[in-house]
Amino acid sequence: MKEIFGHQCCPRRIEDGRAPRSAEEPLWPLGQHDDTWEPGDQSCSYCGSFNPDALMVRLEAGDIEVGPTDKNYKIYLRNNGGAPLMQTHRKGRGEALVTEETSQGKFYLQHFSPEQRLRFLQLYNEGKIKLGYPGHLYVAPYFARRMSDDEKTQFDPRDSGGV
Repeated sequence: MKEIFGHQCCPRRIEDGRAPRSAEEPLWPLGQHDDTWEPGDQSCSYCGSFNPDALMVRLEAGDIEVGPTDKNYKIYLRNNGGAPLMQTHRKGRGEALVTEETSQGKFYLQHFSPEQRLRFLQLYNEGKIKLGYPGHLYVAPYFARRMSDDEKTQFDPRDSGGV
């Protein structure tokens, strides 16, 4: 989550133009209705995204599959031998939130920190991310770009060996 004028805001809320515009004109009183990671499943209370820290642990363990999409800001997730995916939602209008197992989830890439973005790209380039059909991302994440052949041979100081 990002802090905006004292409020914890989902990056998607900011993109949607629903974040506080100034400290003098907040959308809600400080601390009330701030975006959080839901206690039941650690999903974002605003957009429902899987938690980025939990995703990185699962990617490193290789027990989650990434499903491609034609969006450069989102990936789909499917359990691949790890703990079941959980989702917090309302079963009906006005009803209480419930947390249930689900076979699929989603992750909005805006939730990654700069370090997580770099590690995600390293894992992808090393072929360590399990990818659903057709075995590659349809489009590159919004924070990535294709490298030219010349760039591929240059030393990158962030390189931890193998990217």
